[in-house]
Amino acid sequence: MVFLFGFPELYKVEIIKADGTKISTAVNALKFAALRQKRQSVISPRYDRINFDTAISWQINKAGNYALLNIRTWSNSILKSDYNQSFKPAINRFIEEIKANEPQNLIIDLRGNQSGEGGNGIYLLRYLLDKPFNYFYSAKAYSKSMQLKNAASLLTKTYYPMDYIFKGNVYVLTNGGSFSNSAIFASLIQTLKRGKTAGGETGGNGVVLSGGAGYFVTPHTAINLLKVTNQMITTNSIVNSGKGVKPDIAIQPTLQQILSNDDVVLKQIITIIERTPPGN
Repeated sequence: MVFLFGFPELYKVEIIKADGTKISTAVNALKFAALRQKRQSVISPRYDRINFDTAISWQINKAGNYALLNIRTWSNSILKSDYNQSFKPAINRFIEEIKANEPQNLIIDLRGNQSGEGGNGIYLLRYLLDKPFNYFYSAKAYSKSMQLKNAASLLTKTYYPMDYIFKGNVYVLTNGGSFSNSAIFASLIQTLKRGKTAGGETGGNGVVLSGGAGYFVTPHTAINLLKVTNQMITTNSIVNSGKGVKPDIAIQPTLQQILSNDDVVLKQIITIIERTPPGN
């Protein structure tokens, strides 16, 4: 593991050519604003996790008999400040289109979604599950005496399905950028046998989730560090492998496919849908 502190103004780069010769050079650093602008011109929007116009978006493909729901963040504050969106109203509008078009398959794209409120994952699951469920097995926080005590009862209570339930096939797309609540959501899709996950292994962990309620600043380096005070467990912690959620359908794009904006993960799931007989 490598830890970096601060941002140098100059980077020394060594390039090894195909014939083995080496070239040393120096590259001036860019300000973040300039770097972000540069990314917009050279990185395909599909793979750029900094720049996208809408955090929650969808499309209904009637010919392909599927709906594609993109969720780039579960965070209510980011949705509001950066995209002028609210999670529940957006999902409600999406569900109305699902009801009107009745696709048999739903693809939920969580690639690059680095988390947010667990309550939003609960809200979406209530449209997908036809039985009562628990989002977390337990949720605890450190007390002033540094003892883990039960907390966050809203996350551990039993939740019930909505009046309308989508009953078709569900595919959840993940990758190494799917952290925290995205890993939890994918884990529950597997555990509750509601659908298939596809793509790459998630970041984070699908069993144990840690978080905090604030930051403290180190006295000499002035680094902001999160105070990890909370522990949430989706199921019995004995099954924790210490890894992310492994996909049911593993699909790993090559570097060239990424650079050429060839979304092989989505393509393969659409192919699976096309080959699945109606009603299965």
